[in-house]
Amino acid sequence: MEQLKEKIEQWNMFLRNLTPNGTKDFLPEEVQQFAVVKSTLHKTIQNWGYQEVHTPIIEFVENMAMNLGPEIVKKMFKFQDFNGEIVAMRPEMTIPIARVVASKMQDVVPPLRLYYISNVFRYSPDYDERDREFWQAGVELIGYPSIEADGEILALLSFTLRMIGLKDYRIKIGKVNLIEEILDLTNLSKFQKTVLQSIVSNRDKKAFEKMTKRGKIQSEIRDFLLKLLSLENFEDILKIGLRNIPLIDDFLTEMYTLYDILSDYNCLDNVVFDPTINRKIDYYTGIIFEVSLPSSKLTLGGGGRFDNLVEKFGSNKLSGIGFALEVDKLVEALRMQNRDFLTRRKRMRILVSSKKRNAGIKMAKVLRKFGCEVALDVNDIDLDSLDIYAKKQDYEFVVFLDRYNQGKITVYEVQSDASETISIAAIEKLLIKD
Repeated sequence: MEQLKEKIEQWNMFLRNLTPNGTKDFLPEEVQQFAVVKSTLHKTIQNWGYQEVHTPIIEFVENMAMNLGPEIVKKMFKFQDFNGEIVAMRPEMTIPIARVVASKMQDVVPPLRLYYISNVFRYSPDYDERDREFWQAGVELIGYPSIEADGEILALLSFTLRMIGLKDYRIKIGKVNLIEEILDLTNLSKFQKTVLQSIVSNRDKKAFEKMTKRGKIQSEIRDFLLKLLSLENFEDILKIGLRNIPLIDDFLTEMYTLYDILSDYNCLDNVVFDPTINRKIDYYTGIIFEVSLPSSKLTLGGGGRFDNLVEKFGSNKLSGIGFALEVDKLVEALRMQNRDFLTRRKRMRILVSSKKRNAGIKMAKVLRKFGCEVALDVNDIDLDSLDIYAKKQDYEFVVFLDRYNQGKITVYEVQSDASETISIAAIEKLLIKD
């Protein structure tokens, strides 16, 4: 019986040490890596004129549900608050930003350039692939309906990925309902259109050719869709000529203009048009895009245009376009591809050992003034134990104040096991030099 109680207690202790599925703790090294990426994101996005906003973690379910697709709505963490309201932990950030613009920024002259770096929450049955709490860094350009805004957002997305040190990323551009609207111009039955959409989504050119060769689809439309499926880079879209079909010609003219904009921004190398993209979010109205790392099969984020979202919160009609990157996946990609970027130049870590608290505090204050990371130990620990502790805690130096009253200190270099007694003035000169 006692053994059973002990095993139950061991199991309970094991459970107490766990976090809920899909969540995790971040240890100091991981926190530092995230800090490096977040710092770069803040600086890069601010340099393009975007201002940071914060929104509550909890939003009303109704606000989220009426604008998101059912796939994301069913993944929201929902609960009833103490007032009986049904609320949810935010599953994404674009809707909260739209709410803020409509309710708090009516007097701000558009366009508005806003950004955020925030945690979001979604249920995922396979939490090995995506945590249920993850971080998004995103931008929203509100009140700028021109295709120039599309180009700016895509250019900023590409530039941001470059600035955090990623290589060989791929930005795939698509358009909401493009294939569906083009197939509506044909004489195909509803069933045939559905089958053909599936074929296009799977980029199955052979199946497409086989199904469309019987003449039920106009040759101009058939040729256009085949060329879309054959695109290898964004420049190839220039080779698709106008068709004298307004829907297709308007789309191509838009893409030609977008090509010129991205060319001026010098960010075409990593961009391709992909008609198979589906962002599965209801508020998208035009161009959509997705960014991935093909070598690792990681999807890093995406975005698109949402021209009807802000007005749903009682505002005048304001267009919008933006993107969101998953910070967790950016860090994961950098660990695989460019780990050096994550290693921020560390400040010197020093452990001050002093039996006299007042002397230790004064010495630590001097060292911190020069940007060092300084911990103070006022316990009477033997040298061997202090050495083991310093090595395990990654301290570079231990400063002993055994001769502090004489104006001298002993500096012990942890890795080399070398020590030297120098004056306090001398260490200040060394730090100034460094």
